[in-house]
Parts: sequence; structure tokens; C-alpha cells
Amino acid sequence: MNHINLATFLSLLRKFTGTQVALISIYLALASKQDDWPRKGTLSLLGAQWDFVRHGAGVRFTNLQTQEEIDAHTSIEDAPQGFDEWRLEIYFSSIEHMIVDVGQDEYDLQSDSSIKPIIEYLLRLNKIAPIPGTKMYELT
Repeated sequence: MNHINLATFLSLLRKFTGTQVALISIYLALASKQDDWPRKGTLSLLGAQWDFVRHGAGVRFTNLQTQEEIDAHTSIEDAPQGFDEWRLEIYFSSIEHMIVDVGQDEYDLQSDSSIKPIIEYLLRLNKIAPIPGTKMYELT
């Protein structure tokens, strides 16, 4: 288990959102209409192979080498940069186990009950903002 500070968490969050946006962009280019989006397959991003599986309103991407998982959900066309507590828990549970140290508090990134207070803290710091019309957030 690795302890990280808030700046490192924000760096990981930037990596997550950048990768998510890139994967969604490649995925959406596979078909012009939502009805034609493929159900499953493999994409290449920066030399890495990512499996994808479409589910409901979203798509789950899994890096075949690292098992890193990004589950893009609602509004993937309108807000590909969006994330919520659940999506972050899925992502952070798929990479190295980390604890974020914020002042005197510690938050386990593999628990959505720990991610929610980090989200609230980042909102107060204006590091993230709600995406209007959704239940998601984005980096500012």
C-alpha cells in the first residue's frame, strides 16, 4: 500500500481523465451513431491494447497489459472528461493500492466512501467542478 499526497492524487486524476477522453474519442470514431457503436473489441492507445465492452449507456475499457480499468458511463459523447465517485473507485481499484493523505486524514482510494470526501475537498479547493446537467465532475 502506497501513501500519496493530494498533488499526486490530482496528477493521477489528470492521467485518468486524459486516458478516458482519448479512449472515448477512439471508440466514438468507430461508428457515427450510438446504435452502431460496437459491443466489444480492442483499441490501441499509445502502444497499449485496451479491450472494451459496451454496457448500458457506457463502455468499460481494460488495459490488456496492466489491467487498468476505465469505466466511462453516461454522457460519453457530451462529457468524455466526466467522472464520479464510482468511476474513480473502479479505476483506483484496478491500479496500485493507494491511500491519500489529506492533512490528518487518510483516504483509501479503493473505497467510494473514501473517494466522496476527497471529491468534496477538491470541490472546495476549486480543483474540480460539477458538469451541468449530469451527476459528474471535471477537472478545472
